[in-house]
Amino acid sequence: MNLASVIQSVLETHRLTPDIEGQIHDLIWSRTANEADLSALEHLLAGLVSGAVHYTAHS
Repeated sequence: MNLASVIQSVLETHRLTPDIEGQIHDLIWSRTANEADLSALEHLLAGLVSGAVHYTAHS
């Protein structure tokens, strides 16, 4: 699974869990991110800032 697809699932559910945060972290540090991944990351950050995406401690 690539970074953009993980983030897309977060944007669709409007929920970011610690497990998904860990996946995103690992994918970012794998240094395989491309333009689509970086664009998806920008959308995720915008969603978190606007409140459209909520961080939840429960999976």
